[in-house]
Amino acid sequence: KIAASNWRVWILFVVYMFCFGLELVVNGQISIYLSQAFAMSQQEGALVGGCFGLTNLFARSLGGGMSDWAYSKWSVRGRIWSLFIQVILEGMLMLIFTHGTYDTYGPIGALMVLIAWGITVQATEGGTYGLVPFVEPSAVGGVAGIVGAGGNTGALVGNTMVKYMKVRPAFAGLGWLTICAGFLVALIHMPGHGSMFCAADPIEEKKDEKPAQQQQPQQQGGQYF
Repeated sequence: KIAASNWRVWILFVVYMFCFGLELVVNGQISIYLSQAFAMSQQEGALVGGCFGLTNLFARSLGGGMSDWAYSKWSVRGRIWSLFIQVILEGMLMLIFTHGTYDTYGPIGALMVLIAWGITVQATEGGTYGLVPFVEPSAVGGVAGIVGAGGNTGALVGNTMVKYMKVRPAFAGLGWLTICAGFLVALIHMPGHGSMFCAADPIEEKKDEKPAQQQQPQQQGGQYF
């Protein structure tokens, strides 16, 4: 209940829709897409599309590491900026990929853009969970559960779009929706930490800090009072 009532959780839910959810859609449709847009056989499309999935071996940790580095420099505001950059790059690369054809990119160009796009998808997943513990520290498990459910929701939305719009227009639409999700990240404001463009309010910082004497009972002469 605490996690579900926090509006910041639902922004991360939407972001995860368009990273992990997008990954699930692409894994199921990429071979068909490559056969249609780049004149590849189903076997060639499956082989090239597998490179998208292989980015999962390192890029998710890369996104989390980027979030950690930004945190070491600019605290929680750095994590928000890191996630924003990751989501926007993911959406832009998806649009670049969907606008390519065999004549404009060729198989090698398609593979390079696909790998770059896959890296940003996985990095966004890591960056999202880099922010999760700070959204609602008293209910981290609930936040993680809701955000994770966004991936399944995104897969449902994406596959429904593919069904009614066909693969290429659906991929392009998902790219624009990903960019919209990125701009939602810019709205995140963490009490006591601030947002992308605003530092923490001093009043919020004072409310966020609990004096030591309130956290521990005072002791005098071996007796608590």
